[in-house]
Parts: sequence; C-alpha cells; structure tokens
Amino acid sequence: MDDENAMSVEMPIFLFYVLLGSTMLVVSNDFFFAFMVVELQSFSLYLLVAGHKYSNLSMEAALKYFILGSYSSALILLGISLIYFSLGETSILKIAAILAYTHAPVTKFINNLGLLLVILGFFFKFGSFPFHS
Repeated sequence: MDDENAMSVEMPIFLFYVLLGSTMLVVSNDFFFAFMVVELQSFSLYLLVAGHKYSNLSMEAALKYFILGSYSSALILLGISLIYFSLGETSILKIAAILAYTHAPVTKFINNLGLLLVILGFFFKFGSFPFHS
C-alpha cells in the first residue's frame, strides 16, 4: 500500500472530527468547552491541510496554518482567563446574568477586553474577514 492510499484511509476520520467539532460547538455553553471543541476541529483541519506528505506546498501551508492557529488559541485563552479573573465563571449564561447586574467600571473594562480577545481569537481561528489572509 503506497502513502497516498494510506492517507486516503485517514481522510474520512479527520473529516468526522471536523464535523464532530462543528456540531459540538453549536451546543457549547461554556468558554472552555467551546475552546476544546474548536481545537479538536482545528487539529483535524491541520492534518487535512498536510494531507500530501511529499508536497512542500502542503507542508508549508500546514505549518503556517498551525502557527496562525496557535496565535489565535493564545488570544482565546488570554481572553477566557481575563473573564474568569474578573467574574470567577466560565459559563456563558452565568456570565451574561452577572454582567446584567454589574456596574463596576474596572470589572466592565476587564470583561470587555477579555470578550474582545475571545472574539478576535475566534475570528482568526475561523478565518473571518479581515483576518482571512
């Protein structure tokens, strides 16, 4: 069995993990669970990009995608840690309930900064405009 056929056997497994990550992201209601699901999806996509083992372009694209993905993961984790630092909670519904009754300006600033970092990290991770290039 040559290497191209061996990779074609692995492709459906990687595609299954991408679909599993996409469907689990829809039902996530916690920041850490959403982060773990997105990372499951991202690792599978890294392996799909690097599917052609002997192509230099495929390996270069996978490496660049991995570096950009690790940068966006760092942004997401920093944002989640800022939100957890200020509120002590990672559940999205509980955070919304706490923020509805919190009026301290320092807490609002830290939460807004954390939420901005999480959103920017997800935009990088999903390749949304203007972070797609």
